[in-house]
Amino acid sequence: KFNLTWSAGVRLRYDIGGVPGSVERNKAADADAEKARSDLERQRNGIALDVRRCTLALNRARLSLNLTKGLVAQSEENLRVTTAKYDNGMVKKSDLLQAQIALLRSNFAVQNKMIDVEIAQADLIRATALEPVSQELQ
Repeated sequence: KFNLTWSAGVRLRYDIGGVPGSVERNKAADADAEKARSDLERQRNGIALDVRRCTLALNRARLSLNLTKGLVAQSEENLRVTTAKYDNGMVKKSDLLQAQIALLRSNFAVQNKMIDVEIAQADLIRATALEPVSQELQ
């Protein structure tokens, strides 16, 4: 007579006292994840705001440059008229010099505005982390 017997055992061990700590750790991990998501959203909004600000600054600098270039044309015309008047003895040498100085100041202002445009472009490139786009300022 053959008698075959099997014996199997299972042991389950669970620490019920660790449940509150585990729940607290899960809550802390959830809070950390929520903070990370919030920080990410804040960073994205900050970047978008910085890009928008830099874009507006670049547009403003370009507009200012174009307006200043108009002043050069006016200064050139003023110098032309003043030179003609000086040649005909209608104005003094000091008036001619003032017209020349006004033209120089206008040209310096254009150069300063071109620098402002370059700075604004560099800020936008920094904000977007893109390569510079070749564009003629003149």
